[in-house]
Amino acid sequence: MERIALAFAVAFLLSLLLTPYVRKLALRLGAVDKPDARRIHLKPTIGGLALYTAFLVAVLVTVPMERRLIGIVVGATIVLITGFIDDIRPLPAKIKLFPQIGAALFLVYFGGYRIQFLTNPLGRALNGHLDFLQNLGIQVSDFIYLSSQFTTIAITVIWIVGITNAINLIDGLDGLAAGVSGIASLTLMVVALTTGQWPVTVLTAALAGSTLGFLRWNFNPARIFMGDTGALFLGFVLASVALEGFLKSATVIALAVPVLVFGLPIMDTVFVILRRAFGGRPITSPDRGHLHHHLMDRGLSHRKAVLVLYLISGCFSLSAVVLSRFNAAVASLVILALGIALFVWARRFGLWQVLRQERNLNL
Repeated sequence: MERIALAFAVAFLLSLLLTPYVRKLALRLGAVDKPDARRIHLKPTIGGLALYTAFLVAVLVTVPMERRLIGIVVGATIVLITGFIDDIRPLPAKIKLFPQIGAALFLVYFGGYRIQFLTNPLGRALNGHLDFLQNLGIQVSDFIYLSSQFTTIAITVIWIVGITNAINLIDGLDGLAAGVSGIASLTLMVVALTTGQWPVTVLTAALAGSTLGFLRWNFNPARIFMGDTGALFLGFVLASVALEGFLKSATVIALAVPVLVFGLPIMDTVFVILRRAFGGRPITSPDRGHLHHHLMDRGLSHRKAVLVLYLISGCFSLSAVVLSRFNAAVASLVILALGIALFVWARRFGLWQVLRQERNLNL
């Protein structure tokens, strides 16, 4: 428990104290938010450097450096550098994907992170076709092994890159990405603590401390943004920690916990993709189509929109904690109830109507 408290305290204090200095550095470098379809303010955008430094120092003083942790640190550094370059000189969205995929592959091959539960289902699916494969002269065991490995690696990379960008996509309002990441980190910490996963507990404590310390300067009215520097870093570490602690089993609970923890970023990403697809626009094109923009268009103030999304993220996270303490039957009922509540909320705020309008305009 002492290490958990130390990791949180060190990360919180460093993030709180370093952020003003990073703000000055950002102003000197000209790393300020450029007004576009989504943003209208000019504020420093490399606050993620404070998040990264606080997290890294807290981890180094509390957790022994071993291969799996090195995989997270190196991968996070790769995406941080990518985000930093993008904050200084904006990069095309497709170009930013390559370093993220490289970081994910490094985590897979060097750190040994895999979503392993896909191996057995693939073997069972091929079981009825063994004679056909043998007649073709294919070594069935080798084929199943290679196919399983390829599928496992592909899904793992998609998970890491997907969550990394989902956190980046919600970074549109003061304090939103930092607050949601802080809620996710605290939730993963609680679940890991109750299941005895000490390395995950310490890592998430350090991440929660760094995000909450940064939030002091990032909450509305923000004095600094985390930029892609911080959003990509947070997304990568959160996705990696979920792999380390939860995505190793095929049980309903093990799979549901990380999905629920990242429920808000996932929901926002899916909504944006559908909206742009129905509207006939590239999914990487910037616009005011995110959930937080829609809430503000419905009359909520900047701060109230953020607080509503905090509440939704908290509901997702509370559901994840409940799931971790009960069996699969209860987990399924909780997921069903949460799904119904989200459907009602989406109808209340007209999200389905927005999608229909986009589709009708494109017809």
